[in-house]
Amino acid sequence: MARIEGKKAENIKGLVGQVVFTEWKGIPIVKSKPKTQKKPRTEKQLFQQEKMRVVMQFIKPFKVLIDNYFGEPEGVKTRNNMATSYYLQQGLLIENQNISIDTNKVILTKGGLRGIEEATLKKVNPE
Repeated sequence: MARIEGKKAENIKGLVGQVVFTEWKGIPIVKSKPKTQKKPRTEKQLFQQEKMRVVMQFIKPFKVLIDNYFGEPEGVKTRNNMATSYYLQQGLLIENQNISIDTNKVILTKGGLRGIEEATLKKVNPE
C-alpha cells in the first residue's frame, strides 16, 4: 500500500490491471488487487459475514450521526469503527442462526453530556 500525492490524487479511483486506486481514512492510496478466494468459506466465516452485514445495514442510515457523536476517536479507531465493534460484541440478538439487532441495546451516540452554553439568568417580578 502506498499514498498518492498531488492535487488530482483524490479524483483517482478504480482498478487498473492488478493495481487498485482507492481512499483510506480520507487519504488517496494505491494497493495491489486482492486475490480471489478459491476455497469455499467455512460455516464460521459465513456466520461472521452475516453478523457484519446485519450491523453495517443497521449503521448505514445513521452514519452522519455516529461519525460525529459516538464517543471520542481512539488512535486509528474511528467513531464508526467503535460503533461497529459495539454492535458486533454487544448489540446483536442471535437465536439459532437468525441474527438481528437487539433493540434494547441500540446506542447511536456515546459520551458525556455538554453543559449549558451561553445561558442568561433573568429575574422576573411576580405580579
